[in-house]
Amino acid sequence: NKGVITDIEKASRVVKKALNKAEFDAGLKARQSWVSIAGDHIQAQDSHGLVKIEKGDRIITVKDVEKVLEDASHLVLSPDREIIHVLPQEFLVDEQSRVKKPIGISAATLGVRAHIITAASTCRQNIENGVLQAGYECEGMVLQSLASAMATLFPEEEDLGVALLDIGGGTTDLAIFLREGMRYTTVLGVGGNHITNDIAVGFHTTTTKAEDIKIRYGSASLSCLHTNEKIEVERVAGRETYIASGEELVKVIQPRVEEMFELVDRELKKSG
Repeated sequence: NKGVITDIEKASRVVKKALNKAEFDAGLKARQSWVSIAGDHIQAQDSHGLVKIEKGDRIITVKDVEKVLEDASHLVLSPDREIIHVLPQEFLVDEQSRVKKPIGISAATLGVRAHIITAASTCRQNIENGVLQAGYECEGMVLQSLASAMATLFPEEEDLGVALLDIGGGTTDLAIFLREGMRYTTVLGVGGNHITNDIAVGFHTTTTKAEDIKIRYGSASLSCLHTNEKIEVERVAGRETYIASGEELVKVIQPRVEEMFELVDRELKKSG
């Protein structure tokens, strides 16, 4: 439901099934897990931090980096929200030089510009409870779009500038990277399930059948249709089975996909 768990037992069964398959495929036993978090409760904002390098040699260490990131995370949050990530965009040495890796550099001060990701505490807790109920420990959580970026993007792409779009069931995640840092992220309240529902309504069938039709025959453009294959649609309420064409399916899917990309375009413009 738009990235939010509304049934812990069902969620735990899904988690257990997915991890069992992963264990079988890998031939390994998982004892801990990292879980992606998404949903329209996710929020992001930019922040900055600054610390003095007070040691005699004034060489920046890992502890200094940890301190400046902690300083950047001192946000005023409502009691029902918590920080998931503090993602550095760039470090500033002596408030002038911008660097990606400050450790080992001599400086009087170290600053950081960071992208802060927060989530609803109850949503995070429900995800953790679902994982625990499935019999696994939850080592930590990672923003879904960040996990997708780790799996699909090359460092060169994140450095030059790239937008990643992750279309899920209830939501679509957008993340923009530049100079190897996440610069902008948002969650759109529309996803693949909306297309499924449109097919179910348009063809008077169940969502289960509509999902199958979407996966097997779905296209958002007439130019992508390769055959004149007919689609057999089992309809509800005792109606006769309907034979639909690919063109009819495109007419149902295309408006929703256009809406989705209009929202993405709006967010890209907003990001600057």
